[in-house]
Amino acid sequence: MPNFYSIPGLGVILPVLCIVYAVANIIRQLAFTKKHEPPVVFHWFPWLRSALSNGKDPYAFLFAARAKYGDVFTFVLLGRNVTAYLGIAGKDFVFNGKETHANAEEIYGPLCDPVF
Repeated sequence: MPNFYSIPGLGVILPVLCIVYAVANIIRQLAFTKKHEPPVVFHWFPWLRSALSNGKDPYAFLFAARAKYGDVFTFVLLGRNVTAYLGIAGKDFVFNGKETHANAEEIYGPLCDPVF
């Protein structure tokens, strides 16, 4: 079985690819913002940054993001965009939302079918 580090140049190529990926991600966040979408919490690597911060202390992560970005913001969690809508308006949007915006049956259906 060949040693992973015995492949010529892999010790250089892998870190360079990680750096290029991080720089491209930063440029995408800073240069290509969409004005009609909520602000995105800054992160270096989409798979790691928000997952680590959110996993350690979710309340602190959400309150810090709320203080910086406002009640509505998006963060990347394990490669997926998650939009948070906090505060009184967020509660009203979620719990008193119209059927066209949110359908409780779609959310609770898969959870309740196996039980009942």
